[in-house]
Amino acid sequence: ELPIEPYALGVWLAAQDSDVAVTDPEVTMWLEGQGLSLPRLDELAAAHGITRQGVVPRQYLRAAPQQRRDLLAGLLDVIGDVDPSGAILLNTASRPMAQDLYEMLATLGVSAAMSVGPVRGRRRQATVRITFTSYEPVFRLHHKDVRHKEMWGRYAIGPAQQRFMT
Repeated sequence: ELPIEPYALGVWLAAQDSDVAVTDPEVTMWLEGQGLSLPRLDELAAAHGITRQGVVPRQYLRAAPQQRRDLLAGLLDVIGDVDPSGAILLNTASRPMAQDLYEMLATLGVSAAMSVGPVRGRRRQATVRITFTSYEPVFRLHHKDVRHKEMWGRYAIGPAQQRFMT
């Protein structure tokens, strides 16, 4: 059993990394419904030896697939976005966290790309951007999930549209 619920840890890790406060009502309502808040997550993380150094704890990287997806959803709901082609973008200021997330995506069977550069709207000069595609839901936030479905649906070749030569 993991010491902190994976989605909550994902939100907390993203909040530690981002320059923007977690203010989305869906996220804060979910946290409150679990009896959590960011200050409470600070306490829980400290009590379990989870640091603010921008790394994903190993036990979460090796957790069950659904727990890894929940962790990813927490991160994406705070620092993730969808580009016009439907690709999912995750920007982090922490290279170690980017490497951990890249590894976690690979363990989930997701092919991702990593690049380094400035991101508009972020105070830090350089961030690491992870880009990947998925026809499965990856966000819990309704508005991000809808945007992903709308954008992805325009360009994607999903399983029902693929052709195989035999």
